[in-house]
Amino acid sequence: MPRVTLFTWMAPELSRRRVVAGVALGLIGALALSAGTGCGSSAKSSSPGCTATSCPAGNACVAGACTPTCTRHSDCLEAKGYSCVAIGAGAADAGVSAPAVDGAVSTAPAGADAAGTTPAAADVVAIDAAAADAAAIDAAAADAAGMDAAAADAAAIDAAAAAAAATGVATVLPPVQVCRLGAVAKLPKQYGAACGLDLDADCDTASGFTCQGQQDNVDSYCTKLGGCTADTDCPASMYCGSVVVRGCLSTDNCTTSSLCASGHPGAVCADDGSGKKFCTVTTSCHTQPDDCDIGYSCRALPGAGTRFKLARACVPRGDCDPCSGDADCGSAGSGCMLDSNGQGFCSRSCELGGTSCDPSSECRATARGNYCFPRAGSCHGDASPCSNCRDDSDCGPTGVCEVIEETRERFCIEPCSATGTCPNAPGGAAMACCTSANATDCGAFTNYCLPVPAQNPYPRSSFGCWLTPCVVNGDCPTGQLCDVRDQTQVSDTQQDDKCAASGVCRPPHDPTDAVDFQITNKVCDCAGKRFASEAALAADPASSFKGCCQTVMSTGGATYTCS
Repeated sequence: MPRVTLFTWMAPELSRRRVVAGVALGLIGALALSAGTGCGSSAKSSSPGCTATSCPAGNACVAGACTPTCTRHSDCLEAKGYSCVAIGAGAADAGVSAPAVDGAVSTAPAGADAAGTTPAAADVVAIDAAAADAAAIDAAAADAAGMDAAAADAAAIDAAAAAAAATGVATVLPPVQVCRLGAVAKLPKQYGAACGLDLDADCDTASGFTCQGQQDNVDSYCTKLGGCTADTDCPASMYCGSVVVRGCLSTDNCTTSSLCASGHPGAVCADDGSGKKFCTVTTSCHTQPDDCDIGYSCRALPGAGTRFKLARACVPRGDCDPCSGDADCGSAGSGCMLDSNGQGFCSRSCELGGTSCDPSSECRATARGNYCFPRAGSCHGDASPCSNCRDDSDCGPTGVCEVIEETRERFCIEPCSATGTCPNAPGGAAMACCTSANATDCGAFTNYCLPVPAQNPYPRSSFGCWLTPCVVNGDCPTGQLCDVRDQTQVSDTQQDDKCAASGVCRPPHDPTDAVDFQITNKVCDCAGKRFASEAALAADPASSFKGCCQTVMSTGGATYTCS
């Protein structure tokens, strides 16, 4: 995603025919991952099957077989093509349930009731333990013998049906999440591999994989441009999204392709989307460090139907990315929630009143705990200025989805109106049109609407769409304070804090962040009053947060002056 140069003032329901077969494939995973678990490691077993207490830790008794359980795809051998899947039925003594939760995506199959139980009319059956064990192992043996997936499925289903007919057992039970074979494998130097050290050299370029991201960035990853059309083309912990395609463009304008080619073989003279032409080489490149030749810089290529060229690619799932269950959301503590449109999105756990959510989200209590929810209701909006977005495809033909690195807030940057005006940001802060008069500061976004940066850079960024402007605490939501600090770096060792005419609302912190709090044990407002904590100051609607109460000398020798 191109960075903005700021103003100087700135699971679906599984096919029921495949559910019973999933038990067999789950057993294959159990044999591969948990050999010697007590469920039998030979192709045939005469044991009566497992029980809830006979399987080792990390396994569940599913249809008579000890099977590795999971909560995330990363719990499974993704390099071998395993993913974490909720199968439709388990053994009677599995002891596993998946209750549906308000505001969250249930791990139960589609059509399950609040207890996570498949309707009685369903044609998925749980057979007795001994028969299930034999049926699953028969399917596993068939697969090992070289049968294709369809044949193995059919073998498992036929065996299950025969066992059910013989025993008369057709008990429907809650689902369980197990590691199951069938996803795209995450191989070394391919999908999702880290590449922040050496960029493309960390990826399997011979197979078409390149590095998306910047050097020394832990979020940089390998993927293949044009490598997917649907989520099923990607490893389970990734989804098929869009990424910006970059190329090397000359720093000087051009008139003819022949002139470009004479200085750089393969370069053509092309419009960069702004009406100006530059020598262009479409070879993939990176912006940090810029790895184009001298006289060229790495920039986004112009698109057709979007401001910049996009390519479909497998992208790691992160905050606000689509999901169908918790297993899709890789980080610990994250969960798959439902937005106002009923669509699943990955969300992080949070503390009510804290700053763990990005500014465009708020922390809400659910039956499962506290999670971040988009203030606008959805992670992608209507392509208007400051609407939420996942990538440029959410921002219309002329917009760009900007990411604020400090907060991970993502929003659409759109062109100014014909009269050069912009609407206010959703949080109430002003937006303004970056005009050609300060084109150096606008970068690629001359005549685009951008939020006006707040003077105070705390808590993490002064630039965004959901910062709420204020003069006093009473302008903020209950419990928040109005931070009006205007911090000026006087020299390398001196910083001056004074009260600005306005600031931004934020939650109080404990302990406070006032630079001299450890000396005075107080925080101050702009009228000179002292408070025991930021929370106490926030409770006074007429106050606003200044921070330090006196001039102090830190251990590093830096002087902080309160004006």
